[in-house]
Amino acid sequence: MAPRPSDLDAALRDIRDSAEAAERYIRGVTEQEFLDNDEKQDAVIRRIEVMGEAAARIMRAIPDYEATFPSLPLRTIYAMRNRIVHGYDGINLKTVWNTATRDAPQLRRMVETVIAERATGT
Repeated sequence: MAPRPSDLDAALRDIRDSAEAAERYIRGVTEQEFLDNDEKQDAVIRRIEVMGEAAARIMRAIPDYEATFPSLPLRTIYAMRNRIVHGYDGINLKTVWNTATRDAPQLRRMVETVIAERATGT
């Protein structure tokens, strides 16, 4: 059965919104402040988990997801989610920081482009 477009759009919005939230949570925060703040860490880690779950939904729904969404690193997003969830006791907070400061803004822009293309049918 083909996935409903609304389900795919919801998963894409979840990725976009979680990337934006991760960016917002660390705005104005230095790396050291992040490393010293459990609440900031937990908030960003949770958003990475949500992005990974949404990526997994897309991958399960569309067998050829890499052809459908070639610009989105869905497998990488899901892999990071798995590392966090299954290796919770060994999370590298510097990697989480880099994800939130470097990767999340780039991912958000990529997903926004995909959402816009889907909305216009291009």
